[in-house]
Amino acid sequence: MTDYRRYFVPGGTFFFTVVTRNRVPLFQEPLARQILGSVLRECQEKWPFEINAMVLLSEHLPAIRLLPSGDAAYPHLSPDRVRSGLVNPLRAATGIAVGVTLWRNEPCCMSSGQ
Repeated sequence: MTDYRRYFVPGGTFFFTVVTRNRVPLFQEPLARQILGSVLRECQEKWPFEINAMVLLSEHLPAIRLLPSGDAAYPHLSPDRVRSGLVNPLRAATGIAVGVTLWRNEPCCMSSGQ
């Protein structure tokens, strides 16, 4: 297995993407988009960050986020926060079985360094 490393930069700009498993067009459903918006707003309330750019496509969400100056707390930018916040509400709303994996599992983050 490849050993990925994350570059921690206080106040850095980070690119990440969340991709659905097998590229299922999950985000073309209005309810999924509403839940995603709620999860992103919750994350921003708990951990301040700016979204510099974001494009919502039917099966993935690429985004560029900026940490507050001096903040190197990468975990609150993690795509895992978005994915985990979406799972239970999506399962409840759509009836997706608990054993079904919703997300593609691979590293997807990079930092610009500033």
